Amino acid sequence: MTEVLTQIVLVIGASTELSILAKATTILVLALLALWMSRRVPASVRSLVLASTFGILFVLPIAAVVTPPVALKVGTSDIRSEITGLSAGIGHGRDEHPVPPSSDRSASSARNRSPVSIRLLLMTAWATGAVLFLAPVIETARRLRRMRRSARRWLNQETLVRTLSREAGLHRHVVVLLHDDLLVPFTYGVLRPTILMPADAQNWTNAEIRQAVIHELEHVRRSDWPLHVLARVVCALYWFHPLVWRAWRCFCLESERACDDAVVRSAEGIAYAEQLVSLARRLSRCAPAPVLSMANRGDLAARVAAVLDTTQARGRVGMLGRGATLVIAVALVACISPLKATSGTSALARAQAPAQNTSSVAFEQASVMPHTPGKPRGIPPLIDGRFTAGDSTLRELVRIAYGDPFTRFEFQVIGGPAWVDSDRFDIEAQVGSGLNIGASWHPRVVAMLRTLLADRFKLEVLSETRQLPMADLVLANSDRKLGAGLRRSAGNCIDLLAGPLPNPSEPQPDRWCGFKFSGPSVLTGQKVSMAALAGGLSNRPEVDRVVRDRTGLEGAFDFHVEFTSDARSASNASSTRGANASPISPALLTALETQLGLRLEAKQGPVDVLVIRHAEKPTEK
Repeated sequence: MTEVLTQIVLVIGASTELSILAKATTILVLALLALWMSRRVPASVRSLVLASTFGILFVLPIAAVVTPPVALKVGTSDIRSEITGLSAGIGHGRDEHPVPPSSDRSASSARNRSPVSIRLLLMTAWATGAVLFLAPVIETARRLRRMRRSARRWLNQETLVRTLSREAGLHRHVVVLLHDDLLVPFTYGVLRPTILMPADAQNWTNAEIRQAVIHELEHVRRSDWPLHVLARVVCALYWFHPLVWRAWRCFCLESERACDDAVVRSAEGIAYAEQLVSLARRLSRCAPAPVLSMANRGDLAARVAAVLDTTQARGRVGMLGRGATLVIAVALVACISPLKATSGTSALARAQAPAQNTSSVAFEQASVMPHTPGKPRGIPPLIDGRFTAGDSTLRELVRIAYGDPFTRFEFQVIGGPAWVDSDRFDIEAQVGSGLNIGASWHPRVVAMLRTLLADRFKLEVLSETRQLPMADLVLANSDRKLGAGLRRSAGNCIDLLAGPLPNPSEPQPDRWCGFKFSGPSVLTGQKVSMAALAGGLSNRPEVDRVVRDRTGLEGAFDFHVEFTSDARSASNASSTRGANASPISPALLTALETQLGLRLEAKQGPVDVLVIRHAEKPTEK
């Protein structure tokens, strides 16, 4: 059960939208719980809590996007069982051992495309709902402006309004208007607050007029109109969330109760309750009243009960209370908005699995030696079950062992002592006679490599998520037409390379598959998926960032692209790339668009990284 919850939390943390929704739900639950626990406190306090809640919900998505994420580590299983990426050649700009793509590229492409389609569908549904729920708010504002223009000033009561405004501590000019189409009083306006009264209010008693004006002036003093408009906008943004609508109903009720308390402080409760019932009776024969009307049928019973309850606490919130609420709200946004759930259990490469499992993922024999000059660089296919990795740094080996080279790159492996980039090693190992495969990037082989790194280098790594420059690989043409240098290929690298090697005594077929870098400004690929192409571009110094496949193209492709190389050098330390990535080479951008029909869109986003927590130089064995 705990593992299931952990995986749910990690899924939520991996999605910006789900993360915002989870945080909003947490805020709403806390607010409604606080409301339930403070049933006997003044309505003004409860209303302030709800107003702050809607303010937090409004700011939360913006803050979650613009603030750097803070990793909230949660326990999960060892990364060795989670990262099933495959190893490949690690040569840079060399073509001795072309790099094969991942073993499940077609499935990966489908996975990449499907979530995008579902996400687009959900975002479209959300946007449609938001527009539909915002439309009544906009229409109400337009209707109220028309009513204001057609209303007439109630000159006989302006003196009363000024007097009551001073008593309420309100230092703004408030206009009182009469309108023939109104049935109940209500307040409207931000910069020019206006109280609109029904035309027959001229026939009300002085006490009824005074009670109505006090109620509406309290709305003006509390700035209830702009707060309610903000709350309605938030409701439109979270229209699918039932707790938001529950908070909205409570906010409307508590706002009215706070204004009722202002009336009851200077009026007789029974008389005021009778006036509320009388006004609500008018509304029973017509459409609902505008926002912030004095009477509302839905909450009438609760308001009358509160007015007649002599034990109910009443009063306004002072400056200290408002300031404290603002500080708490800002602190809550600052604390919760950047949180992002990530895998927190030590994703250690130290082999600590049970003995029966360790033996199944370990090389039969292995030697790790300092690099001998002259030995070839890279990881060639297995020959007679022998695994070799020549002229490789530990950072390169970690990247191979803990992720597909087309989805994890050297600048995503950070930390560690200086020698992990400077010292180079030669590894020779025997995978065992029972594993009859030719591909050195087979999952079993890279699992053995992880065990070797844990044993000989005492390696420990952690998985984290950081904000880094990235890019999306998309189609450049709206008609989805591919460029002349990009064409579909028959077959795939998996079928070609994953099986046993052919008999050495027989003529060798052309088993070249993957990427070939023929010079600094020529890229060639055979039987590669779009995800693999995106990964290959990520390793180029001209791109210098993670590239995600967003083309939606399935299957394998052959490609050839030439461009004018700039002054960048692949010798830049991979561990310093990523966070300080240079802009993408304009020459490469132009070549991709004109020759392949593809485009790179640069952006900033969350990127998974591996942090080397501990590593020791190996003893020679």
